[in-house]
Amino acid sequence: MKNSKKLFLIILSVLVVVFVSCKDKGTDPAPTTFKVSYIAGTWTGDGVEFTISDSGNMTMTSPATITFQIPEADWNSEKTEYTINGDDVGISGASITFTSATSGTATSADGTTAISKQ
Repeated sequence: MKNSKKLFLIILSVLVVVFVSCKDKGTDPAPTTFKVSYIAGTWTGDGVEFTISDSGNMTMTSPATITFQIPEADWNSEKTEYTINGDDVGISGASITFTSATSGTATSADGTTAISKQ
């Protein structure tokens, strides 16, 4: 009787450890979204600087000065990632991708650099 009680407790302990240590692989966390308007502010990276106003006007000050309007439909939407294609706004061969309201990347012929909101 004493041995069967010990055996039962050992099996129960093993089952508890197995179920507690197993992670549910069926649930992925929901992707983080941000409202495009949250990107308003000053952004900098290696060799690039620009400001986005609260009304969606973007003014690039480095490497060249250019101003354009972010489309209103985009400005009011929720995204997991938002990309401005430079060809669409007069910056040939460049793009800016926002991966959150505070970070992203700027890509040009010179390469890709991380950008962050100041």
